[in-house]
Amino acid sequence: MKRTTSRTLVAVTLILVATGLLTLSLGGYLTPIQNLVLRPISTLQSWISLRVAALRDFLTSPRDVASLREEISSLEGEVSRLQQEIIALREQAAEAEILAALLDYARARPESSYKAARVIG
Repeated sequence: MKRTTSRTLVAVTLILVATGLLTLSLGGYLTPIQNLVLRPISTLQSWISLRVAALRDFLTSPRDVASLREEISSLEGEVSRLQQEIIALREQAAEAEILAALLDYARARPESSYKAARVIG
């Protein structure tokens, strides 16, 4: 009987302490203590976070290099295709200039017009 009474007393005491701490915390009275405790923990957490991020980057870099090499090879293929297209377009532009020059010549000299005819003979 004495054992259950002491357990009940401990449980009630813990509930009252928890309720009191919760009330003090919600009232803002524990903020200086929280800041005092959380500042070193926050510093430690940021230090560990930086180390974990550096380790993750170190471990994943080989995969990144392989994917970058694939992307480089595909981009080089696209560059060569675009260079061929540029050459073809420059040839077409030169041909268009020649045809435009010939057309201007025909327009400038209308007396030299040629007509198709059937020759019998």
